Amino acid sequence: AEQQEQEVGPMRIKLAEAVELRNAVLGMAASAETNWDEVREQVAELRDRVDRMGGANLDAIREQDELEARVQFLARQKEDLEGARRQELEIIRELSRRSRESFIQTFETVRQNFQALIRKLFGGGTGDLLLEPEQDILEAGIEIVVKPPGKETRSISLLSGGEKALAAVALLFAIFEAKPSPFCLLDEVDAPLDEANIGRFLGLLQEYLKSTQFIIVTHSKLTMSAAKTLYGISMVEDGVSKKLAVNFEEVDRRLGEMARETRLAMRHARAG
Repeated sequence: AEQQEQEVGPMRIKLAEAVELRNAVLGMAASAETNWDEVREQVAELRDRVDRMGGANLDAIREQDELEARVQFLARQKEDLEGARRQELEIIRELSRRSRESFIQTFETVRQNFQALIRKLFGGGTGDLLLEPEQDILEAGIEIVVKPPGKETRSISLLSGGEKALAAVALLFAIFEAKPSPFCLLDEVDAPLDEANIGRFLGLLQEYLKSTQFIIVTHSKLTMSAAKTLYGISMVEDGVSKKLAVNFEEVDRRLGEMARETRLAMRHARAG
């Protein structure tokens, strides 16, 4: 019964509307004031608008629901992306802040080490590390200035080959002291140095041997003599190369044994 009333209800409304429309049309037809030319124009205009509207799209409601769901999905995606972007920017700012703090702390430590090592390697003088002014510290360049004993302060580019090598060694070990390592490889760092400066260089190495193992590629006999183990290539015959390895500690031990044996033999010879 309720279903029949729901179905009949709309029909009654439509019928009432039709009756009301009929009475209105009849009233207009009976009225002497009705301008039929104007009515015809309005009717033609309304028909033209209906024709332009085309047929009814029965899927419009479904398409609208789909588009609204799509808009809601994209809006959520946009909010997620904006939230992720804000988080990333915050992380970048935090990393930049920590990087600046860490760089300043490490730079000051390396700078102090460099100043002390310059005096030790040059036997006096001064040296310093300077950041480029008015620059972001994470992007600024670093200038190395050194004043050897009895000379003017100069940029590292104006130093002699040996002085550049000593300054480079000082910088290397300044960083090494700030961030120690159990292993270090040095390749021909003593090549530009004379014997006096090689002696200072080897003296500096001795200070780190307790905690660091060094492998040095060198042609300097003075540097070789300070090593505990020597590895090299020797040409025993023309065109024939041979790898050699000498443990100086083992050599010293054997020489000591040979010396003791020689002394014992001499004592026995005297006793005999």
